[in-house]
Amino acid sequence: MALSSLSLTQFRNHEATRLQAGARFNVIWGDNGAGKTNILEAISLLAPGRGMRRADIQQMARQQGPGGFTVAAALMDDEVRIGTGTSADAPSRRQVRVNGAAAAANSLADWLAVVWLTPAMDRLFLE
Repeated sequence: MALSSLSLTQFRNHEATRLQAGARFNVIWGDNGAGKTNILEAISLLAPGRGMRRADIQQMARQQGPGGFTVAAALMDDEVRIGTGTSADAPSRRQVRVNGAAAAANSLADWLAVVWLTPAMDRLFLE
């Protein structure tokens, strides 16, 4: 399913960010340290696993924030909502929700498939 919007709350350097996906290609640009990679990491958390950086979940909450974070997305023009995050009182316990109901992290694969092409994979295009 296609990601139609993404919301980050208290995630890394994003206090409150909402991104609306375009109909075709989406490009993220900005100065170094602006949070571009953090957006990609947030998207990676919407799939099973530890995310593209493989960081500990308690390190993802914004340092100047109250603790805990959320990453939420709407799929298929808001027909499905998925999200993950932690609460301030349990920063090492990942919570997952699908359409508002608690769900297992593995169930995220039923809703969103994430494929990464990184610079380290350049041989895919050269050979």
